[in-house]
Amino acid sequence: MSYDFVQHRVETIEIQDDEYKGIRIPREAVYVKEEEQEVVNPETGTSETVKVSIPGVYIKQGENVIFKKIDSIFQGEDYVVSKVRTEKEYVQLYDDTIVSGLSIGGMISE
Repeated sequence: MSYDFVQHRVETIEIQDDEYKGIRIPREAVYVKEEEQEVVNPETGTSETVKVSIPGVYIKQGENVIFKKIDSIFQGEDYVVSKVRTEKEYVQLYDDTIVSGLSIGGMISE
């Protein structure tokens, strides 16, 4: 076996040793919702309304479609891992996530 032949068999690899625990969500199911929130300026003490982008998913709950927030801890090429949160406004493990075919409007409950 020649030296050149052996050198062409070398492959560069990447080893990842991080582990993420959470809910795996397909990237095409993630939507970003714009929401207005009131924020108090600590210097002046006045409150002002600002627009905030909130990532989340739409889930089917009975006959209703509901937006649930996600707490992204990792993003892969075609999926997102959301931290498991106990608050009901966040996506839960057995929520029926809508991946496609969602027409914003109609049966959506906020």
